Amino acid sequence: MTQTQLAVAAGMPEKNADVRITQYESEGRHPKKPLRDSFARALHVSPAAISPPDMESAAGVIQILFMMEDLYGIQIDTIQSKLCLLIDPARMDSQLSEMVMEWLKMSQRMENGELTKEEYDMWRYNAPDNTDGSQPLTGRSEEET
Repeated sequence: MTQTQLAVAAGMPEKNADVRITQYESEGRHPKKPLRDSFARALHVSPAAISPPDMESAAGVIQILFMMEDLYGIQIDTIQSKLCLLIDPARMDSQLSEMVMEWLKMSQRMENGELTKEEYDMWRYNAPDNTDGSQPLTGRSEEET
C-alpha cells in the first residue's frame, strides 16, 4: 500500500496525502487518536501497534515486548510453569548487553541479601549512569558499609 493509498483508505483527501503520511512517519507530526484508528483499520492492525506505547496499559506493554522481540530477539517461554522472557545478549549492542548484565548482577545481589530493596531501587533510579557499579548505592563509602 502506498502512502497515498493509506491516507485515502483512512479517509484523508488525496491532495498532499503522501506528504502528511511522510510527516507522521518521520514524527514531524502526530496523528490524533481518531486518525490513528482509521490508519489501523486501513492496515488491518490493532491501533496499539501504531500508537506510542503506554507503559501503564497491557496493550502498551505487549507492544513494547513485541518491539523488543523484533529489535533484540527476546523470546517468551515457560520455565517451571513460569512465564519467562529470554534475551540473547548477542542480539544487543555491547553497551545494552553490559547494562542488562549489570541489572542481572544487581538483582541477584538484592535476592541474595547483599542489597536492600531500597538500595536496589536507588541503583535502578540512577541507571544507566551508575551501571559500572562504581557509584555507592546509599551515599555511604565502602569503608562505612
